Amino acid sequence: MSIKNIKNKFWLTLVAIIFTLTSCVHNKKDATISKKIKTEKPKDIKNIENTKEKIKKEKDVITIWIHGTKMMGLQDHIFKDFFFRIVGLHNINEYLDKHKITKLAKQLSEQNTHRFEYNNFYVYGWSGELSHEARKIAAKDLHRVTLELIQNYTQKNGVIPKIRLITHSHGGNVALNMTKINKQSQDKISIYELILLACPVQQKTAHFVSEGMFEKVYSLYSELDMLQIIDPQGLHKFKNKEKKPLFSERMFAPEEKITQAKIRINGRSIMHIEFITERFAKLLPNILYELDQWDQQEAKEATITNKRKCLSINVDKKNTVFNKKYLVKRKTKYN
Repeated sequence: MSIKNIKNKFWLTLVAIIFTLTSCVHNKKDATISKKIKTEKPKDIKNIENTKEKIKKEKDVITIWIHGTKMMGLQDHIFKDFFFRIVGLHNINEYLDKHKITKLAKQLSEQNTHRFEYNNFYVYGWSGELSHEARKIAAKDLHRVTLELIQNYTQKNGVIPKIRLITHSHGGNVALNMTKINKQSQDKISIYELILLACPVQQKTAHFVSEGMFEKVYSLYSELDMLQIIDPQGLHKFKNKEKKPLFSERMFAPEEKITQAKIRINGRSIMHIEFITERFAKLLPNILYELDQWDQQEAKEATITNKRKCLSINVDKKNTVFNKKYLVKRKTKYN
């Protein structure tokens, strides 16, 4: 049996064990709450944000979706359409309707057309290998193609577009690795919004969120998501041999421009794969809206200064009610 087949069987077995364990987990109630705010979701978020100023602000924003690590042995068979991606940077219109990413893009756009313009939605496909080096290679290529996209858009439309990155899992570390490339490049890229979904927080890349390349960062996570933290970064070999925690983390160190939130839907935490379902894509624009409103409220009241307060959002699917909680402070390995 080849080494590749052994690795594939190992990861398939590990995923099966994780799904079995997480399906049996009973979610405990959150720890001490210092403040709780309950707000109804706006009846029509499109009407709230449908102003001339907002349309002008979002009209020239390009959204790039970056997938995570591929599920070895599953992507080419069981979930072929679910995980399908074209290597490189491609506009969403190059994908077929049956592909999952097309459905996700449509959900985002339908929920908030002005924030997520469908025709300005792109997908970046990379090898998806569970390797720090593979993510560095992808970051270098992503920087190159993004720069080309900006130049082409500017030449065609006469305006420099803003770039929004939405990443899942290790796709987030691909995006974070772009900062090193950006520093070395003569042509700089600025990321308007970086939306990290279930990104494994690792010592090698965690500090990159504070780089000037990123204007605003959202990091959404779930305590039931074991795949986010299962990557054993402590076993990876790096040149400087620095000491690092064995597994990945869920949260970044405090940073003014980062909003971090634990996600619960219908009273429970969600699994890794649920961050890339149509159900979650339908909720994401409103989750971001609620977080933006909360940030504005904090700034106005000047009562909360630490953006990494672990904003906990409970989303009730039937009534779409957002319950916001401040959780007890919790240190990370990167404080």
